[in-house]
Amino acid sequence: MTALSESSSLMMSFPCQSQPSCSLVGSENPFLTLIHDIKNAWRQGKVITILLLDIASAFPNAVTSLLLLNMQQLGYPMPLMKFFEVMLTDRHTTLVFDGSTSGKIVINNFIRQGDPSSMLLYLIYSYALVTIPTSMQGDGGAYVDNNFFMALDKDFMECDSIINKMLDTQESWSVAHNLHAEITKFKCLQLTRCANTAHPYFV
Repeated sequence: MTALSESSSLMMSFPCQSQPSCSLVGSENPFLTLIHDIKNAWRQGKVITILLLDIASAFPNAVTSLLLLNMQQLGYPMPLMKFFEVMLTDRHTTLVFDGSTSGKIVINNFIRQGDPSSMLLYLIYSYALVTIPTSMQGDGGAYVDNNFFMALDKDFMECDSIINKMLDTQESWSVAHNLHAEITKFKCLQLTRCANTAHPYFV
């Protein structure tokens, strides 16, 4: 499954930790790529706005039918899709509290957090989210459920306009995929080489 994901360039914007063939560890590779992109933008006389997002309760809220649809659209073979369909459907849990055990509770949506395949499955599930910046001539990436959107332009007003369009698309994706960004964890960075560059409020 990892080989299929690598061959389809699915992992391009995701952490090296999910790629056994990668020589870097953890989040080093996307971090170094981000530094390169920032310096390259500065050389072109541009400024950068980066928005950091955290997807809340990403694994338990993933919709199985949408995961399988993404796998189909990305060209994964049917036997592999059937395997994960069986693994992720017809699941139940019980709750135990003060010596009392509940009846079976049906689990409709989830990716099994901690399972060896969970990282790749979430990567597949959130693929469209990570591609939002590049579809708007921006940049971005993710480390599991932590994403960032990056806009580069001549001034921060233009960058903020691009970021806001990305957020509109992200909100539509969140509604459709049952995953929402935690607003209280939003962080915005505005980066420039010139100390006298105007920094408008992010809206």
